[in-house]
Amino acid sequence: MSRHKPVPSGLSTVTDPPQGFFNRLGVVRFRIIVIVCVVAMLALIVYAASKPSNGRPNPPVVSTSSVPPTANPSLGTGQLDPPDQPELAQTIAYLENKYQVSLGVALAPISVPGRSIMRPWQAGSLSTGLAWQTLDTAIAVAVLREPKQPEDSEYLLRRALHESSPAGSTALWQFLGVDTDAAAKTLAVLAANGDSSTQIPINTADPGIPPYPQTRWGLANQAAFVGAMYCTTEGQLVLKQLTSLQRDFTYGLALLPGAAVRSGFGVELGGATSVRQAAIVSLPNGVPYAVSVQVVAVDATLDTAKATLNELAPAILAFSHGITGYC
Repeated sequence: MSRHKPVPSGLSTVTDPPQGFFNRLGVVRFRIIVIVCVVAMLALIVYAASKPSNGRPNPPVVSTSSVPPTANPSLGTGQLDPPDQPELAQTIAYLENKYQVSLGVALAPISVPGRSIMRPWQAGSLSTGLAWQTLDTAIAVAVLREPKQPEDSEYLLRRALHESSPAGSTALWQFLGVDTDAAAKTLAVLAANGDSSTQIPINTADPGIPPYPQTRWGLANQAAFVGAMYCTTEGQLVLKQLTSLQRDFTYGLALLPGAAVRSGFGVELGGATSVRQAAIVSLPNGVPYAVSVQVVAVDATLDTAKATLNELAPAILAFSHGITGYC
């Protein structure tokens, strides 16, 4: 016989089948607890992701760009407006009235090709004009980028640039191939420096004048190109030939100490004489920058154009400021 005492009604002995924990909570309460747990876990994940690991600041993003530390990386492809040059602008207007000429000036900082952080400054009634022999700067860079170089490239550059020989300029152009090839290679050099708007003619109505010096080159585009050319190996070789020029070419910007200048001139279709100069000049503090100048003398005399430039050059040096860049 069993010796177990009888159990009062409504109670269960330990030998009864246990009631499960979840059964006691009930299905509804179980689902509520699961939802609360999931929400809490998600909140913890979001908090952990937003907090620096180990309590330390997030590591800085390291750029592989070669931009010097002085550059502002937030600028991206944007460019700053150049500082105002009120005294220089007034001088340009004064000279236009004094000599009865049309005049245009553009200043640009030196810069890594295609990465200038400042737009060129411009003033005067002209914003573009015929490039004349100043296009040789871009042609020479194209020649120096050719896989096969001239037998004596320094002599060729000296004849075309330093001595301003028409035969030397023609030799530079012809080294690049037929007119279409030479134009394409020169345009590629301009495009690499951000100028995709300039076009080089390969035909001319005057068979006695080569067509390419009659390229219309915006002053701002040329100044920006020269500023970028300064920061390249080929550009330095070109600029080397544009200093200490012969006496016949020492007018305008070439009067400034240490300037590297390419000049060109010719008679436009209406009979007016125009002179173009492109240069690297330096402020008194030694900061270099690029200048592009065009003057058109309505009286058709070269002397008037040169007199204008001779008076303009020291004003550029005295009144320009803040056109600073870097390579």
